[in-house]
Amino acid sequence: MRSAPRLLALAGALLWALGCGRPPPAPPEVDDTPPDGSAHYVDGDGVARTLLTPIGTLAYGDRVEDELPPPGALVGYEFAGSAGDAPALIVDILGQTRISLALYGPRDDEGLWGRPLGHVSGLDVLRLSDMPLPADGHYFILVRVLAGPPARFALQLDCPDCDAAVCADVEPCDLYCEQGYAIDDAACRACGCQENPCAGDDECLANEVCRDGVCRPAPSCQERCGGAPLEPVCDPAGRTWPNRCIAECEAAGELLPGRCAAAGCGPDDPCPDGQRCASGACVCDCPDALEPVCAESGRTFSNRCNLECAGEALAYEGPCNGPPLTTACEDDTACSRGQICARGLDGPGLCTLPCRPGDPRSCGDRAVCTQQSDGRGVCLPPCRADDRCQEASACLPDRRGARLCMPCDCPEGEAPVCADGRVEYPSRCAARCAGVDEARLTPGACEDAPAEIDCQRCPMQWEPVCADGVIRATLCDAECGDRPAREIGPVEACFREAPSFECREDADCELTGGGVVCAAEPVEGQPMIGPATRCFVGLGACGCVEGRCGFRPEARELGMCLDRSRGAFRPMR
Repeated sequence: MRSAPRLLALAGALLWALGCGRPPPAPPEVDDTPPDGSAHYVDGDGVARTLLTPIGTLAYGDRVEDELPPPGALVGYEFAGSAGDAPALIVDILGQTRISLALYGPRDDEGLWGRPLGHVSGLDVLRLSDMPLPADGHYFILVRVLAGPPARFALQLDCPDCDAAVCADVEPCDLYCEQGYAIDDAACRACGCQENPCAGDDECLANEVCRDGVCRPAPSCQERCGGAPLEPVCDPAGRTWPNRCIAECEAAGELLPGRCAAAGCGPDDPCPDGQRCASGACVCDCPDALEPVCAESGRTFSNRCNLECAGEALAYEGPCNGPPLTTACEDDTACSRGQICARGLDGPGLCTLPCRPGDPRSCGDRAVCTQQSDGRGVCLPPCRADDRCQEASACLPDRRGARLCMPCDCPEGEAPVCADGRVEYPSRCAARCAGVDEARLTPGACEDAPAEIDCQRCPMQWEPVCADGVIRATLCDAECGDRPAREIGPVEACFREAPSFECREDADCELTGGGVVCAAEPVEGQPMIGPATRCFVGLGACGCVEGRCGFRPEARELGMCLDRSRGAFRPMR
């Protein structure tokens, strides 16, 4: 009877050889994508911990042998490295177990590891190298089981030409510290969170408060009063505040209910502090700086001074229709004050606001903080796949898979496509970045495409139109180049509420709507503007031109700016 199983096995093999069998089922696919090291959690004891857990530390030249962790465990080894080091990670698996080897770092001040710098998966011997470390700091080696029985492994960390890093002997630590790690006597990171004990606010810094016996950053007036209703009050200086809570937080003095009356003014009747006299009325005395901010009412102001003078509460920095993705950039030096260059996944980018990764409030309610490859956070507006993003950006997934309006970055060498039989794009990616629907594209160049409009011959006059939701300086600007607009209409179409541009004299016109609109009435909302329009806003003279508010091309520098924005440059004569 003992031979029965063997006979059955032989019979099965014979049937298979005769073609009567079926192929065995394919093994299930294993997802070897390494996890994001930017996450943290709170354990059952209320302690905040990082998602990746160091169980030991290594130095260059060290070798460690151990049992592989159970499937699903995110544990590994921490080591200190210096910028430019190129260590080699070698894992020898002593068994038939499939694993993933990944490298993270450098660790940030809060203890998070960020996205992996690289990873490899497989059986037997794995090697991960040729990855220079981007900065001084601590790095994490994740050894993760994907499939297979329990086994042992050996991990070698080599870097023959590297010097020993500073703080290489720190204790492995999985704490997440929002205020940063504590520092030990050797000026290295200790496995503990930094705390400033206190008994009251007077023992903390001016911008801190004592909470739970620890000095913590003081909440802003907007955070303290975020739930207060809109009940305007007037302070002794004639400034209107959205409610008493914010006014008292700003130490505004004795308050009266309601908005401040629009005071008249003249030589014998000066305006209150913070205001100036214009055409017999007291108005906000604010700088002309274009640093848009969004009020809780949804109204955009050119800067925070104008917002506060109007008695509005700050919602977040940047215009209300999302962060200002306006200026093309190669690095931060091309951006305005307070902005950084968002480079997307690779290549040139656009200027936008910085943020703190992991803090959902740092970009307001209409943008998302996403992390660049260099570890910095940038504010980008969320979108759906069929949304049209601002010029030079497209709705693309970021490193975590979230769809955001990201700077376009199309590879070279792809085949051209034709949209609607008349507009040719160098690639399908370029067409997508231009907001063209896939259904409108056909492969190959356009056969009967009209001649390309010469942007260098666009007029120097201010004749604005609304092209695909963006204010263009002229109809020529809207139609020229490789991104001609699909929908062109009067400039009023770019606003939620059509403003009045009619005027009698220059005094009727002023910069409103976040400092980009020359209009006779206040304009709510921050419209997007094209490059040539930006030249008129920054260098043109706002006034009444033939009965309509607009910009006069008076400054000589304006012509140079327009040439640059339209792809030409003529030296000054």
